[in-house]
Amino acid sequence: MKKSIYVLVAGMFLLTGCMSHDFDEVTPAEKETTQEEINQNVKKVFGVNFSADQDWCTTTNSKVTISIKNSELSDVEKVQILTVSPFGGSDANGAKSLNESKISYGQSVTLYYDAPKMYTRLYAACVSKSGEYFIKGFNVGEQTVEFTSNTVNGARTRSGAGDFDLKKLVEDNLPKNPVLSKVEDSFSKTKGWSGWGNNKLYSLSEEDEKNVYMQISDYTTDYKSDLYDAIFNIYLQNKVDNVAKVKNSPYYIDNNYPLATGEDPIILAPICKNDSIYHEIENCDLYYYYFDPNDLKQESDPIQFLKNLPKYKAVELWTSIRKPFTMKNNEIKRQTAWALIYWGKGVPTLGTAGSYIFPKNLKIGFMIKSVDPNGKGNKNDKNGELYSDARLNKEVNNWGHFATPKFGDDDPRMAWFWANKRTYLCCETGADRDINDIVFEVLGGLMVPPPPVIDQNKYTFCFEDRQIGDYDLNDVVVRAYRKDATTVVWQLVACGAHDEVFVKKIPGNKVDWSKEVHELFNVPTTSFVNTESKDVNEDMFIIDEVTVPNNFSFLDEKNQPAIYNKTKNRTVSISLVGEDPHAIMVPYEFRYPLEKICISRAYSMFNSWGEGSYISDPGNGFKWYLTFDENLVIEEVPVLNVTYNPGN
Repeated sequence: MKKSIYVLVAGMFLLTGCMSHDFDEVTPAEKETTQEEINQNVKKVFGVNFSADQDWCTTTNSKVTISIKNSELSDVEKVQILTVSPFGGSDANGAKSLNESKISYGQSVTLYYDAPKMYTRLYAACVSKSGEYFIKGFNVGEQTVEFTSNTVNGARTRSGAGDFDLKKLVEDNLPKNPVLSKVEDSFSKTKGWSGWGNNKLYSLSEEDEKNVYMQISDYTTDYKSDLYDAIFNIYLQNKVDNVAKVKNSPYYIDNNYPLATGEDPIILAPICKNDSIYHEIENCDLYYYYFDPNDLKQESDPIQFLKNLPKYKAVELWTSIRKPFTMKNNEIKRQTAWALIYWGKGVPTLGTAGSYIFPKNLKIGFMIKSVDPNGKGNKNDKNGELYSDARLNKEVNNWGHFATPKFGDDDPRMAWFWANKRTYLCCETGADRDINDIVFEVLGGLMVPPPPVIDQNKYTFCFEDRQIGDYDLNDVVVRAYRKDATTVVWQLVACGAHDEVFVKKIPGNKVDWSKEVHELFNVPTTSFVNTESKDVNEDMFIIDEVTVPNNFSFLDEKNQPAIYNKTKNRTVSISLVGEDPHAIMVPYEFRYPLEKICISRAYSMFNSWGEGSYISDPGNGFKWYLTFDENLVIEEVPVLNVTYNPGN
């Protein structure tokens, strides 16, 4: 967190966009401000008439009972209610916890929660002792969530027996000594693109390719629903541009190269999702490559090194995936799998025998070879090789079919997810940038990064301390979050007032809330705290922790802080229906406006929300606090997330 030093205010600020009366020499006895004067000032500052029905509330509350009956979750330690999935997330700050409680396998717990109104669907998350997450979606207001059946029925080998003992699965189903039989020039080489002159593609014989895939069990019906929540309902949706979200995901790291465990075979199973574009999977072959990260460090041109690495075919998807079964619309299936083969280091020789175990810490990369659906290669502009490492896509992202719409030179074609105790690889085979055309589950053999660290959802209370105000809503700023079912943490984070002001209705535990706000910050009354500069000094925060009942809600008026302006002898509480926005609660770690910046100037959608946009467009009307001018608000507090660094 950035630190800044706070100094006494020496003069007037230049006012831009909003009127300010914070420096008027006015005493309470001078005159009483009329409601008409307040209304005139509101219209002058904001330039609009707010809806008489506006209650200034962006939050709803409910409760849900969560039961743990799934034996796969026998090591569960706690349960949380999350705003979005922890596996990538779908808003600016990712998943936030609304409430949590200790729980054990076989138990149930009822959690009360306050949720931002912009979410109509939330996620119950079981968290294991090691920090692994398993989620299940539910609609706001839904009363129960049950984690019941296991996610899979177990593996089904050709003989109809077996389980997910990965080594046994391979031993019982695959050739003991797979042999490289064919080599061809890569498409990139045949096009003469820079640096691809030595690139070769290797594969098994046609006969061996027919035998390298294994039949495994399909998902249970329950888990197919969970899978939509874990992946498809998050942000990977048909023809939606998800590239930026993928690149901002905590799992898009180190150019998409996971590490081999060195213990189990690397087994991939395609998840076939029939949503009218199922042909994507039948027009592609999956290839892979690998390297020692220490070798890459020694290269003066790492991109050239990666281009020259041998690429090996895993399987031809049309032969092994599409033909064995048919699918109905909007159906998910997982019925086949295959193991990647380690062919040794360096350029391989045809006839070389491979191994199903990769050396530990080798980096594994993937490539989709896309071919035209009509005749496997008749349309040249639909042929191409698409990599998980964005640096290898520069040429193909500017070629033929793949260049419309435009992929940037540094845009990936694949994304990793570690969801519900499973590993997934999502691929883009065309040009619509949704990165969900083919999804593979990796059954084992790759290291899994540490689980995400989920922060609690903050609730920010912003106050304007004078009746004729400038509505920067930072005269007093209080944040709070629910640490668990019976603990709430309060934080006094900023003061943009020059009057004597007090925070009321916070039940003090460690802090004497009867003291004036500037006194709590240990600064003179003429000082601003955390409002003049984008840099926030977190060391200035005044923090208290209090015990609350299980059914606590920030929407309950008795639990909401208020301020008392002693200089003006007035109390400011959270604004109600028909009032002007002198005090609002935002269910977010709200980046409040800088000093003298009207909230409607910092947040361009604020006026629209105040006028009632949430009525005609509830999906977006409550999201006004996600659109702001970066230069007019305080800095963002860093968010803890996944830390995973498997080398350079």
